[in-house]
Amino acid sequence: MYPSADHPQYGIFIKNISDGLKKNNIKIEMITMTKKGSAIDKIMSYLGFYLLVINKIMTKRYAGIYVHYLSHCGAPVLFASLFKKIDIISNAHGGDLVQEDKVSNRKFFLKKKVNQLLLDKSRLVVAPSQYYKSDVIVRQYGVMQEKVFVSPSGGVDEKVFKASDVEMGSKGQPSLLYVGRITEDKGVFDFLSALEKIKDKNCVVDIIGHGEKHMLERLKRNMKAFEDSNVTINYHGSVRHDALPRFYQQANAFVFPSKRFSESLGLVGLEAMACGTPVIGSDIAGISSYLEDGYNGLAFNPHQPGELKKALEEFLELEAKDQKNLSVNALLTAQKYSSEKVLSELAYKIKEELSLS
Repeated sequence: MYPSADHPQYGIFIKNISDGLKKNNIKIEMITMTKKGSAIDKIMSYLGFYLLVINKIMTKRYAGIYVHYLSHCGAPVLFASLFKKIDIISNAHGGDLVQEDKVSNRKFFLKKKVNQLLLDKSRLVVAPSQYYKSDVIVRQYGVMQEKVFVSPSGGVDEKVFKASDVEMGSKGQPSLLYVGRITEDKGVFDFLSALEKIKDKNCVVDIIGHGEKHMLERLKRNMKAFEDSNVTINYHGSVRHDALPRFYQQANAFVFPSKRFSESLGLVGLEAMACGTPVIGSDIAGISSYLEDGYNGLAFNPHQPGELKKALEEFLELEAKDQKNLSVNALLTAQKYSSEKVLSELAYKIKEELSLS
C-alpha cells in the first residue's frame, strides 16, 4: 500500500523507508498498490499486482525481495519461491500478524498461514518496535529472536517534524490534536466521549484523518454535542503528510487513544513529539515503547472507562512550566528515532544480510 493523491497518509512510512534506503545506496525497484474504493477495483488491483510480482521475480535477478503487508503481498512471493531461490526480507507491522476485531476467525486463519510461511522463509524479519518483535513475531509466530531486527517504521524526519518558534508549553488557548483513521478501534469516539464529560473546559480540538462514510457521519453527529460548549472541534479530513507539522506545532498535546493491540509502533506519536508536543496516549502495544507517563506525556489504559477523561483533565490543569517539561522530554525522546539514524541502521543491516557492497 502506497500514498496517493486521495489518500496521502496511506502507507506513507513505506514511501519513507524506500526513499531512505535509496539514499543509503540501496537500489530498489518498487511494485506498489494504492488504496481502491470499490470491491471490483480492489480485486483487479490485487490481480494485476500479484501477476506483476511473480513475473518480475521469475524474469529478473534481485539480491533480495523486501515485502511489506505480509498477508496481502506475501502470496505471489511465496508462489515464486517454489520455482526460484530468493532471499526474502519481511517487514511486518500493524494488523499484519495480529487479529483485529473486524477480521473474522476464518479470514485470519488464512492470513496467519500466509504470514507463517513467509516468516519461516524470510532471511530477515523487520519489526517496528520491541513490543512487536517480542510479543507478536517471536512469541506468537515462533520466529528466532536473532532473525528479527527492530527498525521503527522509517523513523521521524527531523527536518520536517520540528518544534516551532513558539515557546514550548505556552501556546495560548489549550489545543488538542488527533491524527488517525476515523474508526472505532483508533479510539477517536472514546476521545470525543471523554471530552463531552469535561466540555466546561476551554479548549480547541483538531481532528485529522479519513474514514468510511458511516464513520464520518457518526463523527459529525458526535461533534454536534459540543455546539453550545467551551470545546471547539474542527474536522480537517485527510491532510498531506508534509502539512502535518504545523498542526502538531500548534497543539498543546497530541491525543493517541488507540485500542488496537496491533498498534505496532504508532509513528504519529513520535512525529508529534519531534514537534515538541507531548502525547496523551494509550499505554498499550507499540505506543508504550516510547510513551512514559509523566515524562513525555500522560499514559492511560484505553480499556478502562474514565481513564482517558482523567488524563485529559490532568493535562488541561497542568501549569505552563509542567507542560514545558513534557515538551522538552518529548523532543529528547523523538531524537532517538530520527529517520537518518533509523534508515542508516536498517540499510546497514540489509547490506550485511544480503552481502551487498
